[in-house]
Amino acid sequence: MDAMFLGIFLVIAIRFFHASVAWKAFFVTLCWAGGIFSPWIVQWISRFAYTATQMGGIFFLGTGICFLWASCAKSFSSYIILMAIASIFYRSEGPILINMYVRNYPDNRRATYFSITMMFAALASILFSQWSGYMLDKNLHYYRILLVVTSVCAFLCSLCFLRIPSPPMGMEKAQRKKCHYLRYLLTDRRFAKLSLHSFIIGFSYQMLIPMRIEHLANVRYGMELSNLSIMLLTLAIPNAVRVLGTPIWGRFFDRCPLIPMRIAVGLFAFFGYLLFFHSREFGFLLCGGSFLGAAMAGSFILHNLWIARIVDLDKVAAYMSVYVLITGIRSILAPIAGYAILSISSPVFVSDVGAILILIAIVGFWSMRNDKSIR
Repeated sequence: MDAMFLGIFLVIAIRFFHASVAWKAFFVTLCWAGGIFSPWIVQWISRFAYTATQMGGIFFLGTGICFLWASCAKSFSSYIILMAIASIFYRSEGPILINMYVRNYPDNRRATYFSITMMFAALASILFSQWSGYMLDKNLHYYRILLVVTSVCAFLCSLCFLRIPSPPMGMEKAQRKKCHYLRYLLTDRRFAKLSLHSFIIGFSYQMLIPMRIEHLANVRYGMELSNLSIMLLTLAIPNAVRVLGTPIWGRFFDRCPLIPMRIAVGLFAFFGYLLFFHSREFGFLLCGGSFLGAAMAGSFILHNLWIARIVDLDKVAAYMSVYVLITGIRSILAPIAGYAILSISSPVFVSDVGAILILIAIVGFWSMRNDKSIR
């Protein structure tokens, strides 16, 4: 499903529906914006004492239904709406997943165990992306088959979730009223600063994800590669490096402080984007994709587990719901900003803006290196 949301859906929008710049920005925004509902979803789950696995199963079921329905869509507007609803279900998993990880994985081995999960996810993404590129090269109408296969995967995920042990996601009554946990942004300075710097670096990532597809797929910019080559450079190669890099980042996370890892991941992304966008040679594109894969491996671990480094277990879900809300807002703004800049420039210039944002975030993380309360 990550492969679908991170690239395949945009290739379909560009090459099958021939979407305009405005529609593509709107489309990418919708497909990333589901996280904005996260705090209210966690509040609702807590109020009725549902377990994380019960809600995870329901959300994946909803995601699968939307993908299946989208495979029958006959218009671009229907396709957009259904993918947006699928995103709401899928992106709402963040607080649920971290609740499951912290409850079922030991603290000193959490990232190591989590990295194994991410390795399997990356392997699946490699296989699915390459198969998707092959199918789309044969016939663009085969995108419907890809959506059906993705929906089946979501249904299987739903069944698997229900078999994972998990206690009810409870919160104190005071936390459930008036979204009390949103106040953590005001009362917890560490969380606020880390969220701000993460917002900046994540803004760059999400602004440039669709730009990679534009850079390679849009005839306007001269690359005009096959769908299979696009899937190779934007999904298969980064995910192959992600498979190799995830256990390394996992051990790094378990044994080292949070801030050095944040900075290291940011530097990999910085050099990856420079290589990817500033060359038209296939070898440099592969090298850039490899750096981005390494950054992706570290980013997935950080996104899912960094909250557990600064708060107690009973507050992880509440803090994570606020962070997912922030990432949801970021996901709305970043593609719009990226496509707004693209409308008056090129993907290369957008990548330069993104690289500057990454450096700003790295400086922000560096300023927090001496904070002993960040584990």
